[in-house]
Formats: sequence, C-alpha cells, structure tokens
Amino acid sequence: MLKKTSLFGVGLILAGILAAAQGFAVLFPREPEYHGRPLHAWVDQLCSGTGGSQAGAVDAFRHMGPDALTPLVHMIGARDPAWMTNLVSVVQRHSKIDFHLVPARQQKDRAIRGFYALGPAANAAVPGLADLLNDREARLDAATALAAIGREGIAPLVEVLADEDPEIRTRIVWLLGTLGSNATTAVPALVAMLRDDDEGVRTATAAVLGMIGRKPALVVPALTKGLSDPNPWVRRTIVFELRVFGKNDVTVVPTLIRYLKDEDGGVRQSAADSLGRIGDCAAQAVPALKECLDDPAPWVHQSVVKALKRLGRPMPALPGEFGRSEKAGLQFVIAKDEQEHID
Repeated sequence: MLKKTSLFGVGLILAGILAAAQGFAVLFPREPEYHGRPLHAWVDQLCSGTGGSQAGAVDAFRHMGPDALTPLVHMIGARDPAWMTNLVSVVQRHSKIDFHLVPARQQKDRAIRGFYALGPAANAAVPGLADLLNDREARLDAATALAAIGREGIAPLVEVLADEDPEIRTRIVWLLGTLGSNATTAVPALVAMLRDDDEGVRTATAAVLGMIGRKPALVVPALTKGLSDPNPWVRRTIVFELRVFGKNDVTVVPTLIRYLKDEDGGVRQSAADSLGRIGDCAAQAVPALKECLDDPAPWVHQSVVKALKRLGRPMPALPGEFGRSEKAGLQFVIAKDEQEHID
C-alpha cells in the first residue's frame, strides 16, 4: 500500500512538472540570452537581487530588448490555478517529497520590484501592463508597475481615473503622486478629480496636486474653488497644499489669511502652518496671525506661534512676567512692534 501511495505521489509530481514545463515554455518562449545566461536567470536576479546585482540585470534587459519584459508582465497577471494548488495539497498528504509552489502574490511582488529597478528601461512593457488594467484581479499591481516605469506609464493610469470604484480612483491618484513633478501631464485630469463625488478621492487629489507642484495657473484656481467643499478634511488638505504655490502665486496668501477664520480648527491650523512655511512672501499675514493668538483651539495657537517665528518674530529676552510663557512672550513682541510703529 505504501509503495502504491509513493507511486501515486510521484505520478502527480510528474504531471505537475509537465504542466509547469508547458507554463515555462509560454512564459519564456525561445529565451534570449545575455553573457551566456538565459532570460529566466536574469529575471530572478532582477526581481530578487539588490544594489549591484540588480544593476547588472537591468543592463542585461536593455541588451536583450523588449521581448525580455514579457515574463515580468506575465508575473503581474499571475494567478494561483486551482489544479496546481490541489496538486500540491495531494502530494503533501501522500508523499514525503517536498514540493513548493511560488504563490501568485509573491510573483507579482517580485515583478513590481523588477519594474522599479528597470524604471523607464521597461517602457516597452507599457502596452501589456495597460491591458492588465482591465483585469480586476491584476489591475492594481499593473497600475503600480506602470507608476514604477514613470512618465510613459501615466497615460494608461489617467484613463483608470474614470473607474466606477472610488477605492480604485483613490489608489490611482496616489500612484500618480509618487511620480512627483514627473506626473505634470496628469495635472489637468487630476484637477477634474477635485469635483469627484467621493470625499476620499477629493482629499487625495488635493494632496497629490501639491506633491506634483506644477501648473500653478491651472491648479491654484481649482484648489481655491475647492475650499467651498463641505468636508473639512478636503478643506484642510487644500489649505495645506496651497503653500506649495504661495511663493509664485500672489492670490495664495490672501486666501490663506481668510481661512485663518474657518469654522474648522483643523483648517485654521493648516492655514497658519502654510503661511509660516511660505516664509517672507507671507509677511502680509503677520497682523492676521497676531489676531489668532487667542484661538480657543490649542493646536491652532501652537501653529500660529510657529508661523510668527518663521515670519521673523524671534523670541527676545523678555522682562518679568513676559518670560513665563511663549504666548505671553509673543504678546510682548506684538506690543513692542505696535509701539515702534506709533513712534
């Protein structure tokens, strides 16, 4: 009985090997070589290596050409087939032979590492990855790989901004944000997302427009209009991201000054933070900031204090009772400034 069980297990393993070989032939058809090493060896080095070993693999991919990227695209679309999972389960029950299956999730993660290592050198993979955006199981991994490639991956990502699922739209917005100023071409599409029905999408979009930091003539009016949003988190994010454009757009500082009086404490705090970070270009905000020292929210007060310091109101050596607290010290500075102005 034991002999039959062992033969059964061996037979299953052979069947699995044959099936795996067929899959291997599809994944690596007529493997190209570089420096005497086949493609699959370079794929393994690219996806598993670090530092210098990855750099060598990137060089190999450049020499082998666009066809060498096919395995990485297939790995992004990998699934765990039921027959293979069942095969491993049966073999493990009926045989002492150790049999390992690389899960699809691990294949996807390795491929994404590979695309990050390759960057723009993987531009030829964009069409294949764009096709995977239509696969509900693979789309987010394909989107991540497209973002890893860089500018050439932006156009297919922008198309997914129209997806009906707000979670998908939010993830795509954040992926575009990881590209920073390289995602400038996506700015017009992102500006439109400030009107999205989902507040999470609107919040992410405001943050990402600040991360990209380009096209102020288009972005600043759109962000300013978005300050009428009923959701305080959206307003907080917009007010904070406006700081990015404060040194180059004369409308930003007056807008931030107005929102020092917003009904939401978080918005007031973000306005103070942004004015302080803008620096000298926000000098006109000093009187408005002084008026906010008595804000009932302590976190707002702290941000106002920091902003005034950044705008050139350093703490002097203070006499008597004025040395007891930072707030009292700033009130002393304000009184001193006003007296000098009168004199």
